[in-house]
Amino acid sequence: MTMLRRLLPGLLSLLMLAGCTGKVLQVSAIEGGHDDVVSSVAFSPDGKSLLSGSWDQTLKLWDAKSGKALRTFDGNTSKVNAVAFSADGKLALLGGFDNTMMLLDVATGKTLRTFRGHTRNVNSIAFSPDGKFILSGSWDRTVKLWDAMSGKELRTFKGHQDNVTSVAFSPDGKLALSGSWDKTLKLWDVATGAELLTCRGHILNVSSVAFVSVKATSSTAYKLKAQTSH
Repeated sequence: MTMLRRLLPGLLSLLMLAGCTGKVLQVSAIEGGHDDVVSSVAFSPDGKSLLSGSWDQTLKLWDAKSGKALRTFDGNTSKVNAVAFSADGKLALLGGFDNTMMLLDVATGKTLRTFRGHTRNVNSIAFSPDGKFILSGSWDRTVKLWDAMSGKELRTFKGHQDNVTSVAFSPDGKLALSGSWDKTLKLWDVATGAELLTCRGHILNVSSVAFVSVKATSSTAYKLKAQTSH
């Protein structure tokens, strides 16, 4: 299922499509919840809830079917750039303009910890598949690996020559992928921090990256997917 979002003040619009046919399954408009640009959205793993982050400095939890606002998370004091659910749906993560990330308990709304280490805006965040680690990409041109439970910074991946816009873990959690305004994708070894590959070819900024699993005989290979900004 694919979700598209419109970045308009005070309006979160969701268009849900069937992945194979492109058929529209549902269109929902959630109005009045945010007071500024909605910068990032994410489905919970079970598809029942949504997270939205906004430049109005709030993170909100929604019922995906009814569009009802379930919770507004307190404690954040900067514009939100990125949001993510943990694999079990119990934790929410946000990254913002204050160079930090916040980890929150979805059920209670409580802030569990704050991650500090970037020197510019945090643009993109991702949980590892097992939920133990977090990736973050920033305008400081770095990708960082964190311990999700302790908040400790474990590693910094350096190599991009411009803002890092998007980060992703491979499905097995062993590889990290990043995209940047330098028009490249970089593939990293999570365990060692080694840069394994740089992909060049885009003529515009890379705005989004993802892994796509491809079954090949007895093993699994990965394709890298990128989207550019217009």
